Amino acid sequence: ISWKPSTKPVDEMSPAEKREHGLSKRAEGTRLLKKGKFSAAASEFEAGVESLWTLHALMKSGAPNPAALAEVFEALRSCLLNHAQCSLKLGRYEDAAALCSRILALPGEEDNVKARYRRGVALAHLLQYVEAKEELRAACKLDPKSKEIRDEYERVVEAHAAQKRAERE
Repeated sequence: ISWKPSTKPVDEMSPAEKREHGLSKRAEGTRLLKKGKFSAAASEFEAGVESLWTLHALMKSGAPNPAALAEVFEALRSCLLNHAQCSLKLGRYEDAAALCSRILALPGEEDNVKARYRRGVALAHLLQYVEAKEELRAACKLDPKSKEIRDEYERVVEAHAAQKRAERE
Protein backbone atom coordinates (compact mmCIF):
# COMPACT_ATOMS: atom_id res chain seq x y z
CA ILE A 1 0.00 0.00 0.00
CA SER A 2 1.30 3.39 -0.89
CA TRP A 3 -0.08 6.89 -0.95
CA LYS A 4 0.99 10.06 -2.63
CA PRO A 5 0.46 13.44 -0.95
CA SER A 6 -1.95 15.56 -2.96
CA THR A 7 -0.52 18.64 -4.58
CA LYS A 8 -2.06 22.06 -4.39
CA PRO A 9 -3.81 23.00 -7.67
CA VAL A 10 -1.63 25.20 -9.87
CA ASP A 11 -4.10 28.08 -9.83
CA GLU A 12 -3.79 28.19 -6.02
CA MET A 13 0.02 28.24 -6.03
CA SER A 14 2.08 31.37 -5.48
CA PRO A 15 4.53 32.31 -8.23
CA ALA A 16 7.39 30.87 -6.17
CA GLU A 17 5.49 27.60 -5.71
CA LYS A 18 4.69 27.44 -9.43
CA ARG A 19 8.38 27.92 -10.24
CA GLU A 20 9.50 25.25 -7.78
CA HIS A 21 6.77 22.84 -8.90
CA GLY A 22 7.58 23.33 -12.58
CA LEU A 23 11.32 22.94 -12.13
CA SER A 24 10.93 19.81 -9.99
CA LYS A 25 8.53 18.26 -12.52
CA ARG A 26 11.02 18.97 -15.31
CA ALA A 27 13.84 17.35 -13.33
CA GLU A 28 11.75 14.27 -12.48
CA GLY A 29 10.51 14.00 -16.07
CA THR A 30 14.07 14.15 -17.36
CA ARG A 31 15.14 11.42 -14.94
CA LEU A 32 12.28 9.18 -16.08
CA LEU A 33 12.89 9.94 -19.76
CA LYS A 34 16.52 8.84 -19.43
CA LYS A 35 15.30 5.55 -17.93
CA GLY A 36 12.93 5.01 -20.85
CA LYS A 37 9.79 5.41 -18.74
CA PHE A 38 8.04 7.55 -21.34
CA SER A 39 4.51 7.49 -19.97
CA ALA A 40 5.55 8.51 -16.46
CA ALA A 41 7.94 11.12 -17.87
CA ALA A 42 5.17 12.55 -20.06
CA SER A 43 2.96 13.01 -16.99
CA GLU A 44 5.74 14.85 -15.17
CA PHE A 45 6.44 17.11 -18.15
CA GLU A 46 2.73 17.82 -18.55
CA ALA A 47 2.50 18.94 -14.92
CA GLY A 48 5.63 21.05 -15.40
CA VAL A 49 4.17 22.71 -18.47
CA GLU A 50 0.98 23.56 -16.58
CA SER A 51 2.89 25.34 -13.79
CA LEU A 52 5.47 27.01 -15.99
CA TRP A 53 3.00 28.14 -18.65
CA THR A 54 0.85 30.02 -16.15
CA LEU A 55 3.92 31.41 -14.38
CA HIS A 56 5.46 32.57 -17.66
CA ALA A 57 2.24 34.36 -18.64
CA LEU A 58 2.02 35.95 -15.18
CA MET A 59 5.65 37.10 -15.28
CA LYS A 60 5.32 38.58 -18.77
CA SER A 61 2.26 40.62 -17.78
CA GLY A 62 4.02 42.29 -14.85
CA ALA A 63 7.41 43.93 -14.59
CA PRO A 64 9.49 40.81 -15.17
CA ASN A 65 12.95 40.11 -13.87
CA PRO A 66 14.76 39.21 -17.14
CA ALA A 67 16.91 36.47 -15.57
CA ALA A 68 13.97 34.84 -13.80
CA LEU A 69 11.80 35.09 -16.92
CA ALA A 70 14.57 33.48 -19.01
CA GLU A 71 14.89 30.62 -16.50
CA VAL A 72 11.14 29.94 -16.58
CA PHE A 73 11.03 30.21 -20.38
CA GLU A 74 13.92 27.74 -20.77
CA ALA A 75 12.28 25.28 -18.37
CA LEU A 76 8.94 25.62 -20.20
CA ARG A 77 10.56 25.02 -23.59
CA SER A 78 12.44 22.01 -22.20
CA CYS A 79 9.25 20.49 -20.73
CA LEU A 80 7.36 20.98 -24.00
CA LEU A 81 10.16 19.49 -26.13
CA ASN A 82 10.64 16.52 -23.83
CA HIS A 83 6.89 15.94 -23.56
CA ALA A 84 6.75 15.91 -27.37
CA GLN A 85 9.60 13.38 -27.45
CA CYS A 86 7.77 11.14 -24.97
CA SER A 87 4.59 11.44 -27.04
CA LEU A 88 6.49 10.32 -30.15
CA LYS A 89 7.94 7.34 -28.29
CA LEU A 90 4.44 6.41 -27.08
CA GLY A 91 2.88 6.73 -30.53
CA ARG A 92 0.81 9.75 -29.53
CA TYR A 93 1.52 11.61 -32.74
CA GLU A 94 -1.31 14.13 -32.56
CA ASP A 95 -0.17 15.13 -29.06
CA ALA A 96 3.44 15.42 -30.21
CA ALA A 97 2.48 17.64 -33.14
CA ALA A 98 0.33 19.85 -30.90
CA LEU A 99 3.11 20.22 -28.31
CA CYS A 100 5.59 21.20 -31.02
CA SER A 101 3.10 23.72 -32.37
CA ARG A 102 2.92 25.29 -28.92
CA ILE A 103 6.71 25.60 -28.86
CA LEU A 104 6.86 27.14 -32.32
CA ALA A 105 4.18 29.67 -31.31
CA LEU A 106 6.33 30.97 -28.45
CA PRO A 107 8.13 34.25 -29.12
CA GLY A 108 11.51 33.62 -30.74
CA GLU A 109 10.94 29.88 -31.15
CA GLU A 110 9.66 29.77 -34.73
CA ASP A 111 13.08 28.42 -35.78
CA ASN A 112 13.39 25.79 -33.05
CA VAL A 113 14.96 22.92 -34.98
CA LYS A 114 13.96 20.20 -32.48
CA ALA A 115 10.33 21.32 -32.52
CA ARG A 116 10.29 21.46 -36.33
CA TYR A 117 11.90 18.01 -36.58
CA ARG A 118 9.61 16.39 -34.02
CA ARG A 119 6.50 17.96 -35.54
CA GLY A 120 7.64 16.68 -38.95
CA VAL A 121 8.08 13.16 -37.58
CA ALA A 122 4.65 13.28 -35.91
CA LEU A 123 2.95 14.55 -39.07
CA ALA A 124 4.62 11.82 -41.12
CA HIS A 125 3.20 9.18 -38.78
CA LEU A 126 -0.19 10.82 -39.21
CA LEU A 127 0.27 10.41 -43.00
CA GLN A 128 0.26 14.19 -43.47
CA TYR A 129 3.22 13.99 -45.81
CA VAL A 130 3.02 17.44 -47.42
CA GLU A 131 3.10 19.18 -44.01
CA ALA A 132 5.73 16.76 -42.72
CA LYS A 133 7.99 17.53 -45.67
CA GLU A 134 7.60 21.28 -45.04
CA GLU A 135 8.58 20.88 -41.39
CA LEU A 136 11.52 18.61 -42.13
CA ARG A 137 12.71 20.86 -44.97
CA ALA A 138 12.65 23.80 -42.55
CA ALA A 139 14.56 21.73 -39.97
CA CYS A 140 17.14 20.79 -42.64
CA LYS A 141 17.67 24.47 -43.45
CA LEU A 142 18.11 25.28 -39.77
CA ASP A 143 20.55 22.39 -39.19
CA PRO A 144 21.98 21.32 -42.55
CA LYS A 145 24.60 19.06 -40.95
CA SER A 146 22.07 16.80 -39.20
CA LYS A 147 22.06 13.39 -40.85
CA GLU A 148 19.08 12.36 -38.71
CA ILE A 149 16.94 15.17 -40.09
CA ARG A 150 18.04 14.57 -43.70
CA ASP A 151 17.37 10.82 -43.38
CA GLU A 152 13.89 11.45 -41.99
CA TYR A 153 13.15 13.94 -44.76
CA GLU A 154 14.20 11.40 -47.40
CA ARG A 155 12.07 8.72 -45.73
CA VAL A 156 9.02 11.01 -45.80
CA VAL A 157 9.62 11.96 -49.44
CA GLU A 158 9.72 8.26 -50.36
CA ALA A 159 6.64 7.46 -48.26
CA HIS A 160 4.74 10.31 -49.91
CA ALA A 161 5.76 9.10 -53.38
CA ALA A 162 4.63 5.58 -52.47
CA GLN A 163 1.30 6.93 -51.25
CA LYS A 164 0.81 8.82 -54.53
CA ARG A 165 1.64 5.68 -56.54
CA ALA A 166 -0.87 3.67 -54.52
CA GLU A 167 -3.57 6.28 -55.07
CA ARG A 168 -2.97 6.29 -58.83
CA GLU A 169 -3.25 2.50 -58.96
